[in-house]
Amino acid sequence: MDVVERWSERIAQRTAPDEADFAAEVGAAYAAGGQARKDLRPRPGVQPGAFGPGAFAADLPLILRGLADAANVLVVFLRSPYLSNALAAGSLLVAFRAGHRHQQPAEAGPEPPPAPPASERQALESAYESLSDRLGSAGFDQARAGQLAYELLEELLTNTAEAAQFVTALAAVPDSAARPQHPTVLDKGRHRRGR
Repeated sequence: MDVVERWSERIAQRTAPDEADFAAEVGAAYAAGGQARKDLRPRPGVQPGAFGPGAFAADLPLILRGLADAANVLVVFLRSPYLSNALAAGSLLVAFRAGHRHQQPAEAGPEPPPAPPASERQALESAYESLSDRLGSAGFDQARAGQLAYELLEELLTNTAEAAQFVTALAAVPDSAARPQHPTVLDKGRHRRGR
């Protein structure tokens, strides 16, 4: 199993558990691009969450699209030298949780790790905002996009080196169908002459 398949399963287990059984195939198809990626898009008349021919997954392709669209910011963040230390990544997440009211109930136990430097918190905030915006553009409402962005970042921080490979692989083949097709100058001239 390659990094895309493995991480697609991890992401699905975390954010879309109903889609975990076929997450590896969805991830591989998304990373392949072209027709395989197009086949993941919902078709008219197919209800979200439906199964059968032409009805793959509902949320996972959109989540993968959000990750791919935010790849530039995410990869820089995940490759930050500060995050090479698991304790540092954990303290960064604790600080982020507190700042976004994702704080879990206090439990008796060891003291939380010290807060990370401001620059790392800003990098995490930038990654969160970028990912949340991209998930919103992919089709999630604002509240769900924010929740997914937090869960995805938490999962990605568990193994930043592999997570960076995963996000890079998702973005390696651009989604040309999402880009508007602009006619060339020559095409515009032909249209004018034909009138």
